[in-house]
Amino acid sequence: MAVIRKLRKKWKCRYLVRRIKNIAKYYGVPDLAVTEEELEEQIIQQIEVLVDELGGTMCHLTKCDYTGRQSKVIEIEYRVEES
Repeated sequence: MAVIRKLRKKWKCRYLVRRIKNIAKYYGVPDLAVTEEELEEQIIQQIEVLVDELGGTMCHLTKCDYTGRQSKVIEIEYRVEES
């Protein structure tokens, strides 16, 4: 039952974001509201800029463990020295 409630809440939030985006577009301010996916993409782009400034490299990973827990990982490598 809790899973269904979470899904309904997520769907409701997505619906509200879509409505707000449509209203913002109507009034000429389309960047007023962003979805979670758009926000995540913007943050990753900002991280990529910082990695470039450091002169490093970045890779995206998906990590899973034996319990089924899954997460996204961003790995940044810079100032690599070989001995």
